[in-house]
Amino acid sequence: GLLCALVAAFAASDLSKFSTIPVFGVSKIEGVLKDVSQTAIMVAHCRSFAHSLGYVNDPIVASLLPIPVKVSEALALPRAWLMGYVEDPIGIFGWIAARTNVIDSFVMKGLEEMASSASSDGASLVILGAGFDTRAYRLAIPPEIALFEVDTAPTQSAKRKLLLSSTSAEGGTAIKGANGNNVTYVPVDFNNENFMDRVIQEGFDAGKPAVIVWEGVIPYLNAESINSTLETVAKRCARGSVLIITFVNEIPTEAAAKDKVYGGGAILEKIAKLGEPSAFQMPIGAEVHYMESFGFHVLSHLNSSRLEAMYFESIGDRTRVAGLFNVMALETT
Repeated sequence: GLLCALVAAFAASDLSKFSTIPVFGVSKIEGVLKDVSQTAIMVAHCRSFAHSLGYVNDPIVASLLPIPVKVSEALALPRAWLMGYVEDPIGIFGWIAARTNVIDSFVMKGLEEMASSASSDGASLVILGAGFDTRAYRLAIPPEIALFEVDTAPTQSAKRKLLLSSTSAEGGTAIKGANGNNVTYVPVDFNNENFMDRVIQEGFDAGKPAVIVWEGVIPYLNAESINSTLETVAKRCARGSVLIITFVNEIPTEAAAKDKVYGGGAILEKIAKLGEPSAFQMPIGAEVHYMESFGFHVLSHLNSSRLEAMYFESIGDRTRVAGLFNVMALETT
């Protein structure tokens, strides 16, 4: 009786700082991660937490996390297990979990279609602005697919050190992926270098189809940089290549409309406090036309409501997805 009472009290208590994603409260992390994007660490934390609860399949990401984040995650797990969903007043957990799953499915669908085609030899998966993405190591990627991760040198250096410390892989410019493919790390100074030039220098075949993942990057870039990258992919990648992106819509200015958006602008406010403010929001209703203006064919567009319905409502789960966030799959024509 006493144990049941304690459990009930714990489940009903106000422990929101542990039941959501407490990484926002983690102070600046030193050591190997000192120069790594704080949002990259936050996203990795969300994925690790989601894996522990069975929402996503990412057994690798925990090896990339610092001890303070692992401790905060351990504190959050019991409450989430008891409640059967993740309490999150701004929807960041639901957004990361849902987008991880849908991007995984888009990646595998695109690669499997390429692997079955006559032109599959030389096809690639490129993770652009990879951060602590783990798809090259955990997905069943066809072995003939070339793997590239593109990011800044400090983030790549930290990631490689952490991966090597948790596996028996050897160093160098490449680390083994899920099927033994070499994962080629391509360091890029995004302010002064064209990422396409750099991946081609490292062996990327722009004449063959590719799947390119550009996840969690667009909100932090200005419109000129975004347009330049979209134009580069649309014009320089082979026809039938797939670009998978995430972005955020503009926050409504009217109070009544803003109140209808789950989490409002709280996520962007939290991220800005990490020193990485959002610089670009897409006008609602302009998404498809914007992408088509570069010559892309829109294969799929999933906004927050659709993601929430697909991954949580469909199984009776009350976890929410932050409003205004989107995933798109685009095809070069």
